[in-house]
Amino acid sequence: MRVLFFTLVLFGLMGGLSPGISGEYPSSLLESAKIYEGLDEHRDREFLRDFMDIDPVKIPWCAAFVNKILYINDIPSLDDMENVNPLYSRDFLKWGETVEPDQVQYGDIVVLTRGSWQGHVGFFAGKTDDGKWLILGGNYGDKVAIGTYPRSKILGIRRYNINTNVYSRRFMGATS
Repeated sequence: MRVLFFTLVLFGLMGGLSPGISGEYPSSLLESAKIYEGLDEHRDREFLRDFMDIDPVKIPWCAAFVNKILYINDIPSLDDMENVNPLYSRDFLKWGETVEPDQVQYGDIVVLTRGSWQGHVGFFAGKTDDGKWLILGGNYGDKVAIGTYPRSKILGIRRYNINTNVYSRRFMGATS
């Protein structure tokens, strides 16, 4: 089982799940994130630390996980933007383009409220029969997992538009 997991991880890191010319980024982001579902910040600490360049036991890591999935898919992340904190989930409200709730697609980035200033971020994975939103993300119960949230917890939904790539220094030829 562990060999299968690392084969899937390697496949994803090598671009095997990267989107094609069709520009279907949202669903490919969800598929890329699903590869890591079940990883636990304690049991898989070393792997997650190497994967995200932070210690998941010491630092809230939902935004770091989303940034890494974007990176794997060659999509600009918060790491490519100025005046944001790449570890602050609510800063994803400044990323990409706004999506209305009735236009949400699998893999869109969903920013959620958690307390007065805290937040959580992950990828849209569906809805339950009673209308709750399923969000796949890191640091949900100390794991990469799907959480269930009421619509009232959603602060915003964001999507990358391949045609308006305005964020990435990496995409604009910069080396830093």
